[in-house]
Amino acid sequence: MHVFVWDPAIVKPKDLDDTLQLIEQLRTLQEGPSPKFLALARALLADPAFAGHWGAERILEEAQNCTSAIWEPRLPAGDGMPAIRALINHANALGLVAYRESRNAVLLPGGRTVTPLQKRLHDEDFEDYDSRLHKRIAACRALLEGFTQHFSSLGFTPSNLESKATPRSATLSFTDSHIGEFSRPIEDGWQRLILTVNDADADSDYFKCWVSAGVRRESVETIFARVFGEGVGKIETFFFNPPDLLSAPARDFPVTNEKLIAELPALAEKLTMPVLDLARDLRGLDAVMNDPSRFPFASTPHPESPGNLADNYVSFGRKSCLKPLIVSWLAKSPNFENRVAALRAFVKTRLDVNEGDLDRVVAALRSQ
Repeated sequence: MHVFVWDPAIVKPKDLDDTLQLIEQLRTLQEGPSPKFLALARALLADPAFAGHWGAERILEEAQNCTSAIWEPRLPAGDGMPAIRALINHANALGLVAYRESRNAVLLPGGRTVTPLQKRLHDEDFEDYDSRLHKRIAACRALLEGFTQHFSSLGFTPSNLESKATPRSATLSFTDSHIGEFSRPIEDGWQRLILTVNDADADSDYFKCWVSAGVRRESVETIFARVFGEGVGKIETFFFNPPDLLSAPARDFPVTNEKLIAELPALAEKLTMPVLDLARDLRGLDAVMNDPSRFPFASTPHPESPGNLADNYVSFGRKSCLKPLIVSWLAKSPNFENRVAALRAFVKTRLDVNEGDLDRVVAALRSQ
């Protein structure tokens, strides 16, 4: 997705063939840093299609170092369509010619062109993109509003939304997937739901939604950090994927029509709230994390796959699998020693956590 820009004061194209020849000539024409290229770089850095995106911060340096009469600004990583539109619009506004290579379209200042057919195809690309993006925005907004309204009665409030009606993450492009977070306070911590979607069209068979749930207790994380240091594992004391509790386990929810989108908040409540309500206090969290009989899976993809939420959480390893020990100890569970034995057998099968890690946790708990 290449877009080239140059000053028509140097040379103005007459048609497509002339444009292609001129581009080759402009590549070899040496110029000092162009004030218009620098102005374009500054305008793009202030545009939401560029600002904050990976790689965009180098564009000013590139403009300063451009020594030819033609410049190809580097597009930021991700969905290129908003960046292409922003680049062409800002270039034309500054009096520059923009050439979009993928469509062989020459876009002149003032909305003019010397490639009518190619410009029509260029315009159709963006009309189609805008139509698909509009459907995606509507779907994301419906999901966000549905979860906000449904879970507010359960004590959850949006914790990452901007002041405007539709969050930036739901409107900018197809690569923005983080739609919303909803949290509620509990004793010594919080619970939250995170809502994300993939980068497919909202009206396609591949548009999916993920809902993840988590619980954090500060007392557990304080002990965990004391043993392993800050930044080890996830910030949640316990986390799970609600689709695991479906009769046919899945990793996502299809949201390919308005009916499925409208039904998802109630389905998410049905799957998540029995777990989160039980885990509101320490004893309940101990049951969730250390009692395999509490939340069994209706089916598993493989005979050796975890068959319940407790075992599934432990299977993630990475030292966070030892948090159930801390919860068991703080809850004064009579099954603490049995849990130690079970986890000792488990860590012997892992490379990311070992008996030494387990013994460090047990020693820290018993020294309190």
